[in-house]
Amino acid sequence: MEAGGRLVLDEAPLIVAAGADVERTMTLTLGIGAVAALRETVILGRDGERPGRLSSSLRATLGGRPLLHDGLRLSDGDAHVALPSGDRVLTTICLLGLRPEPEPGVLALEGPGALSRFSGTSLAGVDAALGDGWDRWSLRAQPREPVAAV
Repeated sequence: MEAGGRLVLDEAPLIVAAGADVERTMTLTLGIGAVAALRETVILGRDGERPGRLSSSLRATLGGRPLLHDGLRLSDGDAHVALPSGDRVLTTICLLGLRPEPEPGVLALEGPGALSRFSGTSLAGVDAALGDGWDRWSLRAQPREPVAAV
């Protein structure tokens, strides 16, 4: 993404159904002053079934320097992320290129950015737990209005 660029990516939930073998990778290159807000939701299996396999990674750089490397791996129902028993919905939100105000449950990155995860037994419950966090972060990454010449 060019210097000063803006990106808001709010993906539809990915359901990792029994028998699935999903590998996905996102690489995001941000120029200086660029801002991205990302939201990813994974549902581990359809209702009443075990999930398939998932390997998902996100790598982001800012101005040529590493900003974030995050991953989620799931193999035959065994998640390599600490999830409370029974939780099958996991949402991750990231703000990259800007640092949001500090708040509980938000991991501040070494560079300008932050990550937060929410899990629960239902999509509605996880969306409720997000509160207005995603709305605030995605608004900060919206394209700026051009300034009119005077």
